[in-house]
Amino acid sequence: MNNKIIAICLILTMTSLSLTAIAASDSLIETDSTLTLNGINFNIPDGYTVDKAQTKLDYTVDKYNKASTCILKNGDKMINITVGYITNGAQITGYDNIYGTNKTISGVNGSLLTDNTKIENNEVAFLHPLRGKSVYISAPDEDTLSQVIEE
Repeated sequence: MNNKIIAICLILTMTSLSLTAIAASDSLIETDSTLTLNGINFNIPDGYTVDKAQTKLDYTVDKYNKASTCILKNGDKMINITVGYITNGAQITGYDNIYGTNKTISGVNGSLLTDNTKIENNEVAFLHPLRGKSVYISAPDEDTLSQVIEE
């Protein structure tokens, strides 16, 4: 009888772990030239690859917010793509330009940030809402940033 209970507990635990792994794997889907992070599509510029060691999926930012961050590397150059979402189902609809200058890049309206005190390891960043989520991309330059954005 005890062996049956242990076996059932083990099966339930393994099922739970495998469902968690399946859910986490949906947070990042990549091909050679594109990636999808939390349901938002991006282009991977030539020469860049996903740095899996620095990529974090569905981490808690604070009491109400979660995010996933994917780092792309090309030698010493780096692109940070972060998609955040509110856990209570609320939608992010826009930003005031307190974060930077209102700008349209690759057909997407958002805030361009060039204040290097607020951008880690890069020269420019772009912040915009998309489908109720917050999208943040930082890159070495605006041209690279525009290559990442998929309308």
